[in-house]
Amino acid sequence: MKDQILFYIDEMTGPLHIPVQANETRQLMVRIDQRGKLPPKSPSERQLSIVLEPGASLELFILSGLPASIQNQVQTSILLKEQSSLKLTELILDEGEGTYHTEAVLEGAEAVLDYAGAYGSRNNTNRLHTLQTHHFGKQSKSRTTLKSALKDSSHLVFKGLIHVDNRATGTDAYLSNRNMVLNDGCRAESLPQLQIETDDVACSHGSTTGGPREEELFYIMSRGLSPEEAKEILVMGHLSSILNRFPPSLAEEAEEAVSALLLNNAAANRSADTIALQGASR
Repeated sequence: MKDQILFYIDEMTGPLHIPVQANETRQLMVRIDQRGKLPPKSPSERQLSIVLEPGASLELFILSGLPASIQNQVQTSILLKEQSSLKLTELILDEGEGTYHTEAVLEGAEAVLDYAGAYGSRNNTNRLHTLQTHHFGKQSKSRTTLKSALKDSSHLVFKGLIHVDNRATGTDAYLSNRNMVLNDGCRAESLPQLQIETDDVACSHGSTTGGPREEELFYIMSRGLSPEEAKEILVMGHLSSILNRFPPSLAEEAEEAVSALLLNNAAANRSADTIALQGASR
């Protein structure tokens, strides 16, 4: 990865700005971390601003895995101008309670947003994720895919909105939210919405919430895994379409972070051959 930013929450003095100039192409990795030890239930307010000028292109990766002692309030704003393109991939494994709000404005004609996020949650974590995508430019396009995996007594709420202004003719937009719950004590709620102000568009959304399917568990168990190991391996398969977007130098780190949060030691330490069974959940 050519450009990396390590963002310490206990040292930040203001919003993090990521500008991309006209016709510039960038690839950037942002890590959210803490340098010192913070007291329990420490609030963390973070703001990220992404602005792409006409013709600009940015591939952005975000990794965050803050401890349960941090209460997160995160706001991300995205502005895409004419013929600009943003490919955003993020992995959020923060263990503390929090609210995460992302607002993307496709202001210019033929602007493109490709956004994929993976979220993991355990213990009694409560989180709210909201995503609003506003289309104002003609022939603009957005693809937003968000997946979560939850265990224990954690609770996740996702609220998504696709808004198409009456000037944004020719818009092509899709919103997908897929949640995997690993036991009866955790909950995931999905509330996608469409607000369309013109007829000349192609917009839709999809949402699913449920546990691992019996046939998938049976297939993996037939390869010698226990029921619990099989269930946890399916988590990696569920999130693989997001994790595979990371470059090779970061993909392994992302998978290890998910394993550390959601998988027990037995499943996390299986051989590479066993991990290859993740594809069974696709």
